[in-house]
Amino acid sequence: MTGITGTTENMSGEKPDKIKILQSRLSDLAAGCKLFYKHDVPSTNDWAFQLGSERNIAPAVFLCDIQTQGKGRMGRVWESREGASLTFTVLIEPKCPPESFPVLTLVYGLAACTAIRKLGGFDAMIKWPNDVVFKGRKLCGILSGIIPERKQVFTGSGFNLRKTKLPPELENKAISMEECGKFPDPNDMLTAVFEEYRKRLEVFESTGNMAGLKDEYEALLINKDRDSAVSIRENGRETKLEGRAVGIDINGGLIFKTLDGRVINISSGEVSVSGIYGCE
Repeated sequence: MTGITGTTENMSGEKPDKIKILQSRLSDLAAGCKLFYKHDVPSTNDWAFQLGSERNIAPAVFLCDIQTQGKGRMGRVWESREGASLTFTVLIEPKCPPESFPVLTLVYGLAACTAIRKLGGFDAMIKWPNDVVFKGRKLCGILSGIIPERKQVFTGSGFNLRKTKLPPELENKAISMEECGKFPDPNDMLTAVFEEYRKRLEVFESTGNMAGLKDEYEALLINKDRDSAVSIRENGRETKLEGRAVGIDINGGLIFKTLDGRVINISSGEVSVSGIYGCE
């Protein structure tokens, strides 16, 4: 994932200036990378999966202004509003074994958090496994998927850039970069995330695990050494554990020490971490 020829395919039939600018700025980041843009889509991840399954187009970026039916974890709806959010999906063909693909969500999360810290100038943190947070509120959500027949991975992310009216249930759980002190240019944000991801992907591909990124990730892990709870849903059963995260293992699993002193590695099933949102 090194250098962009910059093939732009504008699926809306238009070619807005921002897309031309973005294509130009991505021109040195990934060889042969294609930029796809639509004003509005149901889901950039679904779009990436569909087009990526039909054609060998990786690496590619799928960008929209409005997303109406995006999927979050555990079936949650993930919507993006024009002017307030930055929503895109990155499709890559990793140079590592397929069994390592799920861990790339953490690699992308590390890249997103680093980009936010650099452009925003504030200390954003990572909430394992797939959120970036600040002051106990969500700045960015991340969700990955795989195209098995092509051995490719797509990762969608939604960044809250500008303050907007939210449903009551989200008012105390979400925050924008603008509220944190700085509203970044969306092109700057996308290219920064892409570049940080590219750098860390090279490190990850050298080992196929988080060994070379573990220390950097743990330094940004908000629930490390902090009281929290973990709920694990697997095979129709839910288990709730209370304690503190110790860190992550090289395969991206959360190392969690329970109140009774057990140390558990959590990596499978539907996992949610509580005790973070709404807290400073």
